[in-house]
Amino acid sequence: MKNLLVLPCLLLLIGCSTAAPVTAKFPTVPDLIKEDCESLGLLKETAELSDVMITITQNYIKYHDCARKNQAWKEWYDQQKRIFEDATANK
Repeated sequence: MKNLLVLPCLLLLIGCSTAAPVTAKFPTVPDLIKEDCESLGLLKETAELSDVMITITQNYIKYHDCARKNQAWKEWYDQQKRIFEDATANK
């Protein structure tokens, strides 16, 4: 009877002692950062000076918005890469 109790306990201890391989995956990029930049506005051949100024201003805004997204992407990637490398190097 004692042998019947020892056997299940021994099997549980052996089963729990094995280490399962854990692989770290690099995180996915947030959707807000992955959005494409807007295309810049074009002028018509018969554009007036007021149309030129409006188009330049809108393109300026679009460019700086795209530059902010690009900078956010770089910062996110660098930070996530540093975290990932630190986590995998300590193993």
